Amino acid sequence: MPCSSRGIVVEALHNPMVEINVMSKFLVETLLGKIPLVSTNKLFKSPSGLIFECCGITRAVPIILNETKVIIDFHIFAILEFDLLIPIG
Repeated sequence: MPCSSRGIVVEALHNPMVEINVMSKFLVETLLGKIPLVSTNKLFKSPSGLIFECCGITRAVPIILNETKVIIDFHIFAILEFDLLIPIG
């Protein structure tokens, strides 16, 4: 599903089985620059089977999904397989 933040449009993957919102570390740097992240100990298993440690959580990121603005917290991972993974529909 297409979504945007700060004028940057990306394709977000939707997976209702995922329990958290995931954003690539590389995308957060593009969208928000160098920002402090909240610590966490979450792990993420990618579709290819690799396991990644969370870099932290960014709070209250404004995203436009299907023409609706939502404010979402994202867990940040240094992953290249996708930019965003969102469990909401």
